[in-house]
Formats: sequence, C-alpha cells, structure tokens
Amino acid sequence: MATGLAFTAKVSGALLFAGLVLAFASRAARPHLRTVAPWAALIVALMLASPVVSDEWSRGMPMLRHRLVDVPLVPSVRNLLALLGGQLVYVGPVVLFGAVRVARDLWTRRREDAVAWMLAATTLAALPLVLLCLLSRAAEPHWIAPLFLALPVHLARHWERFVETFSRAFQRAAVASGAALVALAHVYVLTPLAPRLHGDKYVARYDNANELNARDKGIPLVRRALAETAAGFSGETQAHGDQQPAIVVGPHWTVCAQLHAALPRSVLVGCDGPAPADFERWVPRATWSQASTILYVTDDRFEDAQPTFPGLRRDVDWRSVLFRGGHVAREITVVRWQRSAAAANAPLPR
Repeated sequence: MATGLAFTAKVSGALLFAGLVLAFASRAARPHLRTVAPWAALIVALMLASPVVSDEWSRGMPMLRHRLVDVPLVPSVRNLLALLGGQLVYVGPVVLFGAVRVARDLWTRRREDAVAWMLAATTLAALPLVLLCLLSRAAEPHWIAPLFLALPVHLARHWERFVETFSRAFQRAAVASGAALVALAHVYVLTPLAPRLHGDKYVARYDNANELNARDKGIPLVRRALAETAAGFSGETQAHGDQQPAIVVGPHWTVCAQLHAALPRSVLVGCDGPAPADFERWVPRATWSQASTILYVTDDRFEDAQPTFPGLRRDVDWRSVLFRGGHVAREITVVRWQRSAAAANAPLPR
C-alpha cells in the first residue's frame, strides 16, 4: 500500500514496484510468497496506482514525454554538478558521507536475509534516476530521493554495529549540520538576505524564495478582487437578473495550482498556460472562456503572456508589489475581464 501511495505522490515511486519485484524474486523471500499477505498488498498498491496510470495512458503519457522526449537526453558537466550540488544542499555533506557508508554496508550484507535483500533491491531499482539526472536538463536533484529511503531502515536494524563505525563526533556533526541547513533555509526564505547579498546582480525571477513570499501578497489581492467583484454583482443582480460568479484564470500551471489550493472550493480556477496541464482539464477552456467575468491573475514573470478573451473587455486592475531587500521581488496583477451586461446572464456550458 505504501508503494501505491508513493507512486500517486511522485512518479518515481514506480521504481519501488521494481524493487519489490526484485526482492520477492530472491530465494529468501519465496516462503513469504506462499502466503496471502504480499499478493493482497500488491493488489491494494495497484488499485491506488491505477487511476494515475490510466489517466497518463489516455493522454499519451505526457509526463514521460516531457522528461524523456521533449528534452534531449545529453550528458553534461552541468547535469553532474547539479546532481552532486543538490545532494550537498538537500542532505548536507556530513549526512551524505554517512549515507554512502550505510549504502556500502547494505550492499555488502544484501544476502543476509529477506529484509536485507528487499532494502538493497529497492535501492538498486532507484539507480536509473541517477542516470536520468545525468542525461536530462529537465531532471531535478531531489529525484534520487528513493535511493535514500532504505538506508535509515538498514541503519536502525544494525545500529549497534554502526555505533562503532560512526563516532560520537560524527553523530554530533550530522545532527548539527542538518539543523544548520534547516535554519539556513528558513533564513533564506523568511529574510531579505539573498537580495541584499547579491546587490545589483540580484535577479528576482531566479529566486524561488520569492514564490513563497509572494503568496502573502497575491492571495489576499485575489480575495479582494473576488469580494469587490461579488459586491458589484449584488448591485447589478437587481437590474439584470442572476449573475454568474467570476472564474479565476492564471497564465501558468504553477500559478493555477497555488490559486486552486488557497481559494475556496466554490471558486473555479482555469489555466491559460502555453502547455497542456492538469488544471486545463479540471476547468476546461470551453467553460471558463464563456464566463461572464474572468479574473486573470499574473505577475512580472509572465510579461510575454498577452491574453485575449473574445467578447470580454478589460475594466479593472488590482496590483500588489512585493519588496525584498530593497528590490522588487514580484509584481502581482489581477485584471478583471467582463462581458457586456446583455451577455453576462448567458449560462455556462456544462
């Protein structure tokens, strides 16, 4: 079941299926295969994973195409540095060194029992992710996280032996470095340290910390636009009848995802992105393009996006600017597009 849940959370969880197949193929696991437990667990895992597989298959496997076809697979030094640098940032050099030691011990003792082989097999099955990170610019360093999943379990199973391998000084350094990385991440996101350190060379669009800080500016702005639009509707309703609620639309799936997560479920969120995305199917373009009122939410990262909504006119803008360290980190805009009063009462297609 955990494997099925892992797959629904991240496609790389599919490699855990491969690891379990390798594990159950071993001689030590054969007695377990004669019981109901592994087969029942496999059925539950497949039931959890089947909706994702079915959806991907029906759409021509877009996730695989995006990672393996649309982006050329070419090894490069840049990919290698991104992979290694990502691990140093994510887990820290001390913990990474310890993980390598534990992985070597796991592989050495992989044939001790069925559990050891299962841990080794799931780790081995994740190795293709390393190769993909080395070949694809679209890959991200955190993809190889499945490599580390089995290592804490192996460490816990043989802690008495590892106490001798890892000195107390090493253990303290691992805990201290982990805490320091967590603290540094919070400082980087919650303070304007990065903009001030970079000075005139700071480029806001490349700083992911702005994405987290911009939510505190963007979401209240959208809520304000929704409230003021709804208040305007209440005055027009008496003269023109029922008024359809506004639909919120973003220029990219990342914006649409944040809007969908932060706004009430009663607010429909559409997506006007350049590439197909899940949100375009949740509220299809055929639906939101016929809306009486559209609140288009964008920011200065999408200056090239010039939306045109046939039959609608642009009438009101709401703007908010996020400053960090004396720099404009994000400029957020909500633009209201409305139909004429005569066309506003037309029902949305179902």
